Amino acid sequence: MPEYKKQAGYSYCADKFGLGNFTKLAGQEVQTVRIKECPIQIEATVATISLREEFAIVEFTIKGIFIDEKILHDERYINVDLWHPLIYKFREYTTTTQGIGKNFRFQEFDSTI
Repeated sequence: MPEYKKQAGYSYCADKFGLGNFTKLAGQEVQTVRIKECPIQIEATVATISLREEFAIVEFTIKGIFIDEKILHDERYINVDLWHPLIYKFREYTTTTQGIGKNFRFQEFDSTI
């Protein structure tokens, strides 16, 4: 880990599944590891990678979708009242219904500027 990340408070853990107390599942359609506790899982393969000056666009081909039946409204739709994914946007953690917290590097911007 680079020194600047250590100084910023980051840490390294080789066993991220153990740290999160997650259960490993083997992939069914591709060689991967899935997280049993994750209610929606998508297995995919890389179709194309388009390199740009400072980033890349990666396109995938979906090989399998796995949804826990407990969050389904019916056989085609997810009940959004039962599924609240963790969303990370601009150093802020949220779900579909509430804010959870902010990354320690999060900075509020002055709206009067």
